[in-house]
Order: sequence, then C-alpha cells, then structure tokens
Amino acid sequence: MILLKVAPSAPVQAWQAAEEEGRQLRRKIEAGADFAELARLHSGDASAEAGGDLGFVHEGMLSLEAQQAVDGLAVGAVSAPVVLLQGVALFRVEQRQEAEVNPLEQVRERARGLWRRERADKAWQGLLQSLRAKAKIEIIK
Repeated sequence: MILLKVAPSAPVQAWQAAEEEGRQLRRKIEAGADFAELARLHSGDASAEAGGDLGFVHEGMLSLEAQQAVDGLAVGAVSAPVVLLQGVALFRVEQRQEAEVNPLEQVRERARGLWRRERADKAWQGLLQSLRAKAKIEIIK
C-alpha cells in the first residue's frame, strides 16, 4: 500500500491534490516504476519502510473501501486511488492465499476471549439502556 496522508479536516483541495498524486504514481507504476520504491518515498503508512508490504490481510482487517479495492484486483494490478479516512491510498496485490479454518485447539483461547468480550459489551449496553429508561431528565430553559 502507498498511503498519501491527508488530515481528515484538510480542505477539499488537499484531498484533490492527494488523489491527483495517486493517479500520477499509478501511471508511473504501470509504466514500470517500482511500487516498493515509490512506497518508501511517498507513503505515510508504517508499511513504507517495507516497501508498502502489509503482509497477508484477511477480510475485516481493512476498511470497507480498501477491502473493495483489493477484492477487485488481479494479482500484480494496482488500484485506482482509494479515499480512506487517513488519506488516499494505492493498493497492489502481490499474492492471494486461500482461507483455511484453524483447528479449534489453536483458536480456543482467542474465541473464548472474543465471546466474553461480546457478552460483556451486550451486558454493558443493556445496563446503559436500562439506566436511561429509568432516568428522569428535565430540561430547564
């Protein structure tokens, strides 16, 4: 990934400039420039040092916009600029790996922790909803 960082509160012109820079970088890559080298030079993401390599990512690790861009790419292809919360990104898929189900023994503790967290979140939300329903709120003008 090459991330051209833009502050969420930046003016529209900054976002447009980042998109244009993304289009220019994509044209350079398609003309033979090295993606990894451009990532090192231009990317504001932590992966820049590794040439933009994010490693293998599974569904749910990326934002919806990023996931849609990556899902539609053939191996070796570069995405059009994708607007994200952090800025504008270009993606290239190096390799795809088939998803596999991990054995229960390998994921038991993580699954247990996720289940407990989900139960705790539901209990907390239920408590908040109950307290709000019982609360007497009076607005004085």
